[in-house]
Amino acid sequence: MVSSGNPYRYDTFGVGSGVSVLDANLNQVLSSGVGFRISASDPVYAQLRVRSNNGNQAGSLTSKGRNAFGKIFRLGSIPNLNPVNNKGTIFGITATEDNTEVQIDMTGSGVSLRGPSAPNTNSIITVNLDEGESYVMRANADDDPDNLTGMIGTLIMSDRNYCCQLRFMEWRRYYS
Repeated sequence: MVSSGNPYRYDTFGVGSGVSVLDANLNQVLSSGVGFRISASDPVYAQLRVRSNNGNQAGSLTSKGRNAFGKIFRLGSIPNLNPVNNKGTIFGITATEDNTEVQIDMTGSGVSLRGPSAPNTNSIITVNLDEGESYVMRANADDDPDNLTGMIGTLIMSDRNYCCQLRFMEWRRYYS
């Protein structure tokens, strides 16, 4: 049994681990069964830490439990002040019900998204998901000066509850 005195640690490595999303898989519906799903009968704290090959922390994601579920979220993060090729902002949306329509409003941000078929942020982006499916978007810090702070305040709305995850990460080119 997991408790504060008896934590659980799960180590996984590499892009094939189901934790990382490759550039080729950005901006499209990802099937259920990827990532981590944590459930408990009592409140728990969960954190994912991503480490680079040299052991330095490259990013993290903290679970917000029931607070991560809702119909309206705004993305919040610290501004990225270092426009280098291994930093950026990533967010993902996971549906908790079938036929979930999600609208992502980055209009006016100037953000240039990474990946194939990257949608233009000049208009609202609409995504349809079924339970357990996810959609992930990423903006690299060095792709566009607007990517340094442009995702802060992004409005994500839906007709049904969904889970939203936001990550500010540093990665190496061999991860994507």
